Amino acid sequence: MLGNGLKFLGTACLMGLLLAAVPALAGDVIKIAVPSPYTGSAAGFGENVKAGVTLKVEEINAAGGINGKKVEAVYLDEQCEPREAATVSTKIANDKDIVGIVGHLCSSAHLAALPTYVREGIAAISPTATNVTITTKNKDDKGKVWSFRNVYRDDFQGKFLADYVQKVMGLKKVAVFYENNDYGIGLKDAFVSQAKKIGLTIVGEEAYMKGAQDFTPQLTKMKGEPLRRMRRHMQMIFQDPYASLNPRMTVGNIVGEPLEVHNIL
Repeated sequence: MLGNGLKFLGTACLMGLLLAAVPALAGDVIKIAVPSPYTGSAAGFGENVKAGVTLKVEEINAAGGINGKKVEAVYLDEQCEPREAATVSTKIANDKDIVGIVGHLCSSAHLAALPTYVREGIAAISPTATNVTITTKNKDDKGKVWSFRNVYRDDFQGKFLADYVQKVMGLKKVAVFYENNDYGIGLKDAFVSQAKKIGLTIVGEEAYMKGAQDFTPQLTKMKGEPLRRMRRHMQMIFQDPYASLNPRMTVGNIVGEPLEVHNIL
């Protein structure tokens, strides 16, 4: 389900970008960069974006292209890593045949590449980067916007999750574990802000690094009986969105599993 959604978003992003870029096109080929993670833990999501873009490119070219010009997608692997994304953005800027960008997938990668796109005047549209600060960094000195997205922002997601925890799950206390990157921090901040507004008690905010499997350092702050009692209230954990969700389980099963373990259901 998520894969199909990313394919659709990749297709929609490509169409929006091409429509915007048509007036400035030159040469026989319309070249679009698609920077995304094609290796590493998020590679599956990058491949879904690639599949959506590939589908649309083939469809456009089969219909004769755009004003007689064929569309070509250039896929660049940045592994959802800011350092790699910054390097990739320089490669894109140095290729004067590239007229636009579909990407990046991760907020941290997009933010790392964004200064280059704004400085060089290359339009980029992301199907998935949700960090709020992207909106404050996407304009050049003249106020022209160079970065767009067709996805909701973290402030919307965080508010929704806090309301869900209170109104649907009926919880009063929550602990927040979040990945220590732009996506995790932005989502955590939005969740905590809304949680406090609606009266939820935040019993802890603990960060972890990407790829972490041992959360002992975070959990040792709550020991013994207090920890045992608190586990019944720790139902919402912000995990790595690319590696932690079991695709064989429905969202209902994922949310319901800890409730069943603690005999709340």
